Amino acid sequence: MARIDIHERIEALRRLRTAQGRLRQRRTIDRRDGVRVEVDSRWLTGFCSNDYLGLASQFEVGAALQDAVAREGTGSTASHLVCGHHALHEQLEREMAEWLGVPRALLFGSGFAANLAVQQALLEDDDAASRTGSTMPA
Repeated sequence: MARIDIHERIEALRRLRTAQGRLRQRRTIDRRDGVRVEVDSRWLTGFCSNDYLGLASQFEVGAALQDAVAREGTGSTASHLVCGHHALHEQLEREMAEWLGVPRALLFGSGFAANLAVQQALLEDDDAASRTGSTMPA
């Protein structure tokens, strides 16, 4: 049996995704304000970002980053478990915990790792999780 041409397969899958309302489109973000973003003249809450606390656009955070880069350089070279947990990360975890009023805070290397940890902490063996849609498709 002959295989369907790759271009035909791709086009058929694209038509299917379009019919199901699952065609992904890149959105242009005009402005950011913490966790809120302006897209097509509408202000939305950006649940797709890993900037959960809206700190990425804070001037104090940018200044601290510039200071740390000037002293320490850029790049972690690898994960904390491979190359070690930097003293600046330890300090940031302590300061975050104090700011949040909790005993400890833990930084994650990516939004994916943070979301996975939350799911593992909250869900039990018989629980099920599903994605039902999104407010702002990527």
